Amino acid sequence: MYIISIHRPIYRDLFLIFFLCSFFSSLFPHEPFNTNRYTNQAKIEVPLSAIQESAIKELIFSFSTNDHPADSSQFLHKIEEINVETRELVLEDRSTWTIRWLHRNAIKSWKPGDRLKVSKAATLIYNISFENLDAKNTVRGKLLSFSDTVHANSIARISISPFISSAPIQLQLDNGMILSGPSAEDWKKTSWKPGDKVFILHHKEKQECLHLWHVKSNQLIKNWDLSQNSTGFLNLEDRLSKKVLGQSGAIKTVVNAILNYEVGLKNPETPIGVFLFFGPTGVGKTELAKALAEELYQKNTALVRFDMSNFTDYSTYTRLIGSPPGYVNHEEGGQLTNALRECNRCVVLLDEIEKAHSSIRKVFLPVFDEGYICDHKNRKISCKDLIFIMTSNLCSSDILEFNQKGYSNEEILNLLESTWMSELSPEFYNRIQPVVFNPIGMEIMGDLVDLVLQDIIQRIKEQKNITLTIGEAARTYLMQEGYHPSLGARFLKKLVEKKVTTTFAYALVHENIPEGSSTYLSYNPENDTWFVEWW
Repeated sequence: MYIISIHRPIYRDLFLIFFLCSFFSSLFPHEPFNTNRYTNQAKIEVPLSAIQESAIKELIFSFSTNDHPADSSQFLHKIEEINVETRELVLEDRSTWTIRWLHRNAIKSWKPGDRLKVSKAATLIYNISFENLDAKNTVRGKLLSFSDTVHANSIARISISPFISSAPIQLQLDNGMILSGPSAEDWKKTSWKPGDKVFILHHKEKQECLHLWHVKSNQLIKNWDLSQNSTGFLNLEDRLSKKVLGQSGAIKTVVNAILNYEVGLKNPETPIGVFLFFGPTGVGKTELAKALAEELYQKNTALVRFDMSNFTDYSTYTRLIGSPPGYVNHEEGGQLTNALRECNRCVVLLDEIEKAHSSIRKVFLPVFDEGYICDHKNRKISCKDLIFIMTSNLCSSDILEFNQKGYSNEEILNLLESTWMSELSPEFYNRIQPVVFNPIGMEIMGDLVDLVLQDIIQRIKEQKNITLTIGEAARTYLMQEGYHPSLGARFLKKLVEKKVTTTFAYALVHENIPEGSSTYLSYNPENDTWFVEWW
């Protein structure tokens, strides 16, 4: 029997006991080979080094439109080669592993092409568990080597949100798969960079989660989510396109500006972006600003909106920045400066900027050029982390006419630029990025109708707990009658409110439809009638 001596430090004996326990644990495996026997996995704490500031500059961001289902089976490893005599296992990423000699009989039935679910095992030496889904058995092993020439499972891109500190990191591998992991605060402790190799380990209990093992630093970060998180930049363009239809060019311009800000290529003394959206009414100019604020900041207060038709007089500038000392309400400050002081990361929307007085527009010249605004007490407020979006209906009829003749948005911009410059002043126009919006086309009416109806269906479900289904005849009617190239989506929304919302509200009141019911809204084109059935 081993007796602990009191004449030497006790930590030596504790270490010796721990080593002996680990040694005998690796000699005698648990039979049968079943992953259910290893569910009590030990926690692995890996020391993380501080990230260098220069590494942030190396982060690359992209915008992916691919949807990848949250299915961990897409990350299964496959056997490339196997040698039963030497117990060496080579996976398709050319990593080489050695299997415990006590498990050599279990791998006799293994063959190239078998699917492996690899996870962390709670042993000191043979610390990797290989579950063969085809041979239906499990063994343990350890890493021998990892190929430096094969780029499988390398980090392709890393996305860190500067807008939401608690937002998870989005990491894209070179195979196109996207994972959501730790928050930006936790990620600062790591030294992972694009191009580094990672090995994918499965979670033993949570099928939707993965662990990533950073080969170079031997760091392990747990619990990466396979589902694409909605707060990252990897698919921002795709998410905006689902909310604002038919404006891919405008969305691309806005997303590119955010991309330049993310990688540090933007002028640090100016706002993230200053855009002026031109186009007919109802094409999605204001809606894009709302969608951008929602996607970037994940909160309703991230949109600061001003109707510039309320600032047609010169004296109204005090409502923006506050009254000078000695005037009435001097201490209250201005609506714009107060809002920017409270929320220094947001989207500022200036609707119908052409209706504002020319002196009001001059207030924004230092904002767009130097990234700050002064309040009524001459205090500077930084605007460098803001996105400014202005809308205008100037030359809407000309845009519609040129679009119908087949002109591209870039050609329309060149044709109308002199008119916009004379209306808004050259110094103001020179500080903004003009964006031309397409008129609503018949080709997107089907998707637009579905988008408008989905909002009503969701509202009825949340407020009344009633499921509403729209008939195909009703949908076709809305597509045909709701198309108006000059009025855009607003005309369709009015038609939907008149036909769908009013018809359902009438049935709700007169037929006393109870909560939890299912309803079906139909349209009869023969007698032009709308009716609701429920059960």
